[in-house]
Amino acid sequence: MFTPEIQWLLMEAEHDEANGIVPSPKWGCIGELYVEERYGVVLSRAYAQGHDGRLGNDLVEIKTLTPNKHRPVVRVKRKGNFSLLAVVRVDANHEFDSLLVRRDRLPMEGEGDWLYIDWTTLRGLAERSE
Repeated sequence: MFTPEIQWLLMEAEHDEANGIVPSPKWGCIGELYVEERYGVVLSRAYAQGHDGRLGNDLVEIKTLTPNKHRPVVRVKRKGNFSLLAVVRVDANHEFDSLLVRRDRLPMEGEGDWLYIDWTTLRGLAERSE
């Protein structure tokens, strides 16, 4: 079961989206709190540059795939300051799935500032998943 804070944010996200705020800005917080609870990541202060938290000596970037997302793809800054990527996937029934991928396993070659990578590829690269 989720913490009361995650449960409250899930209700708030649903309320936002029922009122036309799609996607709700609450999903990022939900993903961060879930990763904190699930993996023991210590979250950084709000708006820390390049990462969302720490897991031991690793800097962690957290991405959340929301129920309303049409394609299960995350966007990651190629030059971001992180060594571990945590991705949380939430379905329409609020079932959560998550994984951790080391940065050195990500296909960072290519052009542009952003890497777009889908859930299936991430699952193949993951160290741990739920």
